[in-house]
Amino acid sequence: MKRFLFKLIMLLIYIAAVQFALPVIVDPFNVFHTENIRDTGSEPNKHYVKMRYILNNPSKFDSFIFGSSRVGAIHTEKITGEKCYNMTYSAGVPSEHLGDLKIMLNNNVCPKKIYVAVDSVSYTSNIHDHISEALRCPYEYLVDNNGMINLHFINLYYDIGIVLGGLKVMLKNYLRPINTKYKFDAKIFYEYGWSTPHSYYDYEVTYDWETEIRKVLNNTSKASYYESMMATLQDIRDIKKLCDENHIELIVFTNPVHYIGHIQASDIHYSEFLKGIVEITDFYNFSGLNDITLNNKNYLDMGHYKAIVGDMLIDVICNGKKFEKLYEQGFGIKINRDNIDELLGLLKRQWEDYKENKLHQENFL
Repeated sequence: MKRFLFKLIMLLIYIAAVQFALPVIVDPFNVFHTENIRDTGSEPNKHYVKMRYILNNPSKFDSFIFGSSRVGAIHTEKITGEKCYNMTYSAGVPSEHLGDLKIMLNNNVCPKKIYVAVDSVSYTSNIHDHISEALRCPYEYLVDNNGMINLHFINLYYDIGIVLGGLKVMLKNYLRPINTKYKFDAKIFYEYGWSTPHSYYDYEVTYDWETEIRKVLNNTSKASYYESMMATLQDIRDIKKLCDENHIELIVFTNPVHYIGHIQASDIHYSEFLKGIVEITDFYNFSGLNDITLNNKNYLDMGHYKAIVGDMLIDVICNGKKFEKLYEQGFGIKINRDNIDELLGLLKRQWEDYKENKLHQENFL
């Protein structure tokens, strides 16, 4: 009997170790190591990690950039006169930014300014999908009202299947040759928020542009995002209201999406989206078919612009710089209710010129 009890106890200890200790040790998404983030080979849940870090350091920053992974190319250390942190996280949308801002304000994090980047991803990326994803689950769905982890957190990150998959990726990561030039830098992550390859100015791109562009252009399926677009506009409206109530300066800008992405967006209510934004607040426009978005050299892939483009956004928004030729193409114009129709007309003409092959063909592939 004693021998049986001993084996039973050892079995229970083993099960507990596997079920509870292993997820904490492996932690592929760094949710158990928010103050000591590691390169596991898997992208961390940046949303959760960054919110934990900000709430634990409420006075460290006085402004924040919100957006998807695209704004990871914006070097906040180049914004003078501010202690700005880049909150970029995968497929981030305004409803998540709104939730973050509410939590910040309820926990004595009181920014003077926030920047919110938008594009078609803002309403085509589904937050309901994010909730069930270990990589993208928003902070507010993983904690209770006291900031303690909840049952959803346990179900996501104590899942042995996810842990073993993460362990496999981790082992491959440790065995592969390390490119020290672009090695993950935890210090940069905590100090500034950017940490992805397109954040590096000299990142060497090996991307098959012709294959990927043709693949996108050959995809003729179209979905309607009207309802989600309207819901996103309401989220932006709520962000604006919250900022006004707490004396926070709000700056909204559109990402300079690669021209293929912009063409896709033109079929899914993008003009209506811009029209809706300007009814809420002014914004800086960087979207369209211009000398930046038409040049593949400015992009890591079709989803992400490079840090050199991020610097241009800072120059326009924070330093008042005007790139004359680009400005004529709609890049860097501050849009309000008086000039929104002019911008939409310009974007429409650019689109028509593209269809008629009047734009420089050498940039298309």
